[in-house]
Amino acid sequence: MSWKGGIYGEVNPRNTSRKCACCGHIEKDNRKTQAEFICQSCGHSDNADKNAAKVILNRYLRELEQAA
Repeated sequence: MSWKGGIYGEVNPRNTSRKCACCGHIEKDNRKTQAEFICQSCGHSDNADKNAAKVILNRYLRELEQAA
């Protein structure tokens, strides 16, 4: 497989599946099932993998800002 371009970065994966992408609340009960995420603080709901991907992206973008 050849490189097609893009950006590669690493972030600390800790709590990415438990953190709300909207309000930042971290709680074990936010992830009810393997596929379902419902924030116990603000009520935000999403597919659990999509929510975690948003958390990872936001974490990466914050790290880029701090490095600049």
